[in-house]
Amino acid sequence: MIYGNFTETPRLMILPGFRWPEGKRVQFSIAGDFGDRYQIDATTNLADWESVGVVTNSYGTAQVLDPTATNLPMRLYRGTLLP
Repeated sequence: MIYGNFTETPRLMILPGFRWPEGKRVQFSIAGDFGDRYQIDATTNLADWESVGVVTNSYGTAQVLDPTATNLPMRLYRGTLLP
């Protein structure tokens, strides 16, 4: 499950063939307005969120990579538009 929480019109896109293979990093794209910046957070329990990083939408979509998600049974994501 991937969760997107946005304050404007961006959308979370799952790349074709999205998989979460064991021992591999998670990768997905976020789409929105050119130049927008997003704080990406992740959690395994919806209570304790940690920062994955900040991405800038330079081409209409921005790729999010989470190499820290290896070997987790579940991880949820949210993106917040930064000012």
